[in-house]
Amino acid sequence: PGRAAELPGSAHRDRHRCELAFWHHPRWSSGSVHGSNPTMGPLWRVLFRHGVDVALNGHDHLYERFALMNPRGEFAPRAGIRQFTVGTGGRGLYAAGPPIRGSQRVVDDRFGVVRMTLHPRGYSWRFVAVGGSVLDTGSRVCHG
Repeated sequence: PGRAAELPGSAHRDRHRCELAFWHHPRWSSGSVHGSNPTMGPLWRVLFRHGVDVALNGHDHLYERFALMNPRGEFAPRAGIRQFTVGTGGRGLYAAGPPIRGSQRVVDDRFGVVRMTLHPRGYSWRFVAVGGSVLDTGSRVCHG
């Protein structure tokens, strides 16, 4: 059975579960229309401090996957948050600019969806374009 989502740091948090947070504006983005949003910095710091594994965002109309990052935008392989921007579900797509630090995969010319699966000790993702082509896939063990 499912259970209601809890805020990071809640008394009943299971440290072995993967934690995913989602909201609209991405902290990091190579998008040429909106780009990175520094106003998300304070939220990113709180999520990082509480061990969140994945951030899922939209806003920029492209797909972008980032490396595990700390709040300063530096590679953090042991405790970083992996951000996905998935704004490829409807309205026109936006071109990406030059990839910013930490960007690992950008798709700015195909509509699609991401299938994100949280496992007890890890997560996996598949970005599937309209028509069924898988354009990005991977998995990771959570830091819990």
